[in-house]
Amino acid sequence: MTQQASDPMSRVAALCRAGRCEDAIAAQEKEFAGRPGDAELSARIGICYSGVCRAHRMVSRALAVTYLKRALELWGPTAQAERTTAILDVLSGLLVDGGEMEEARVALEAEAALLQGARLRREWARVEYNLGNVCSDLAAGGGQQWWEEAVRHYGNALTVRTEREDPARFAATAQNLGTAYRAMHGARHEENLKRAIGWYSAAFRACFRAGLAKKRADLHNNLGNAFLELACLPGGEGKNARRALCHFERALRMRTKAARPCDYAVTQFNLGQSYLRLGGCSPAEQARRVAACFHEALDGFLMCGDAAGAELARKHLAQVETPAA
Repeated sequence: MTQQASDPMSRVAALCRAGRCEDAIAAQEKEFAGRPGDAELSARIGICYSGVCRAHRMVSRALAVTYLKRALELWGPTAQAERTTAILDVLSGLLVDGGEMEEARVALEAEAALLQGARLRREWARVEYNLGNVCSDLAAGGGQQWWEEAVRHYGNALTVRTEREDPARFAATAQNLGTAYRAMHGARHEENLKRAIGWYSAAFRACFRAGLAKKRADLHNNLGNAFLELACLPGGEGKNARRALCHFERALRMRTKAARPCDYAVTQFNLGQSYLRLGGCSPAEQARRVAACFHEALDGFLMCGDAAGAELARKHLAQVETPAA
């Protein structure tokens, strides 16, 4: 009797091992029709539809989400933490892929709580980092409070991802934390920009420790943007504009127009903005430098097909170029 009951799932396991995912899904769904209260089976079907094991023709994000949610409902709050976190991890990834950020946030919060309770610190830090990313995406849609939430989650992750023990993950998390601080406007904008610069600088140091040479160009650009924003605040011109120039110029040594035309164009555009706020040179020399940057930005935007960027570069060029005599 026991052997007969296990036969259907044994056949499913054999189909999975053979890479016959479509047949395995069909067999499991047939079995689930007679056992609609089986949480374990619902979870297995959801995993199969998600394609996390291997890509196949029946991968369906929507069906995977449906079955995984059903499994969590059937298990309820008394389920084993290890089993639930595994399903929440797959589910949150599917929700992020589908742009369902608020639902993803709820799933990740639940996973983080379980991992913290189980004292699985490294896994908890990974989920906190993912929560920071999801909150950043929510903030991009509107709402400064989400940037504050992103800061909190990245900060939580950094209690585990230290510069000494995990420099690569520290650098990634610190960079994102810096960007969250830079996006927090309001009465404390200047203070938050300085915090952003501090975290970008810490990420830059960690890149050397981890040997992440390619990340340094991005961090130079981030630092340039933060100093440029400081230069745009009342009384912030001068030294902040010079610091922004320094970082943008260093980024351009690694961001060539041929290899990364869009990134090159954005950096050249920001370089031009920095020159506009730089004192100590004649108006004619300043206009020449700014125009040269915007010309390069326009060329880069055209190369990568960014029509909006190209139009913005043209607009700024028209404002600084002197008509020919």
